[in-house]
Amino acid sequence: MSYGANFSIDISEPTLKAITQAYIQVSRMLLSDFFQTVVKRFADYFMELKTKPFYCGRCGNREEFIWKTREGKLTEVLTLFGIVPPCVKEVFCLQMSHT
Repeated sequence: MSYGANFSIDISEPTLKAITQAYIQVSRMLLSDFFQTVVKRFADYFMELKTKPFYCGRCGNREEFIWKTREGKLTEVLTLFGIVPPCVKEVFCLQMSHT
């Protein structure tokens, strides 16, 4: 997987404080974007597989799913680097018509 990012920030002055604050702002945006990109790419890949690496907890189905929330629901995950808002993807089981 390759990943690239482009962020714009405003730095009002070339002081250590302003540069550090800008770095913290960019690092949070980068971490959030990176998490969301990785989760989306793996979710798309998993949904293309005939046998999924996950299963329905109710019926055990591992093959027939559709997206319930393709773009994902926002949540928060506490990481070593702070809180990251990755999107949680949800699928709908087609065998018994449930999530």
